[in-house]
Amino acid sequence: MTKKESIMLQSRYSADRLHDIVKGLPQRRKDLICTQKWGNLLNIGKFSAPKGLLEWIVDRINPKLGEFRNPRNNTNILFTRQMVEKALGLPTGTRPVVIISKHEESPHREFYKTDYEHGRRAPIHHAATMLEKGNDLDDETFFRTFFLVALATHFTPGTGNMVPLEYLGSLEVASEVCEYAWGEQILKDVMSKADTFQKKKKKALLDGVFKKIWVGSCLPVLAIIYMDHLDFPESSLSTHRINYSLPRSSHVTDADFEFVMLADKSRLSQTHIFMAHNRFVHLRQPHMSL
Repeated sequence: MTKKESIMLQSRYSADRLHDIVKGLPQRRKDLICTQKWGNLLNIGKFSAPKGLLEWIVDRINPKLGEFRNPRNNTNILFTRQMVEKALGLPTGTRPVVIISKHEESPHREFYKTDYEHGRRAPIHHAATMLEKGNDLDDETFFRTFFLVALATHFTPGTGNMVPLEYLGSLEVASEVCEYAWGEQILKDVMSKADTFQKKKKKALLDGVFKKIWVGSCLPVLAIIYMDHLDFPESSLSTHRINYSLPRSSHVTDADFEFVMLADKSRLSQTHIFMAHNRFVHLRQPHMSL
């Protein structure tokens, strides 16, 4: 079995897909997204964190603590809501995100469903088509649809290709979406899915069965934050330099991840580095938290 074949983690995260959808939107729709304080989504990069790197990081996470720990040198990263917000360019909302069950009524649920292989479901491509052809959609409906697609491809992707209708409770009023604590919710979702992957992988290995395990959530945010804690030797900077501008999701590239894969994964900086106002900000905190 080759190194690539030994990777079990699989993800439907797709910044590329969201990037392409955004690119095709008319300017008036882009202006609306900016007005609602989500303009950073218009500049999302086309990147895909290597599955091998993601699995390596997830394997070393304590989901209950939200902490990455490398036993090789006893260094750690405590992932925080603020890190997620800066990495993804999220508004700093404080209202708890409202999650509704599939049995709770919502005036918008059926709008996103279409006849599917097994009953009526809400595939991403159906919502994306609404965005592409929906010139008659009112502003509230357009933004709600756009944000569902952003959740499904970037913020909280699942293991299927469906938009997450459970978040409709937080999307009633477009101007209020930015008031919710999306950074906290995304981090919670990431840790929950990391925990699920670890348990499934452990069982598979105990059973002696190798299989691909599909994992939801915005796992690449872990790789971005991990990358920003690495202390690269000066000699390596002649081959590649990472652009640490915020939000990171607008500037990170596949080449950055390839560079990280070549670096010593045990080398973690004790200084947390983010770019702000065109200068580096060094944040020294216990356990590297913000």
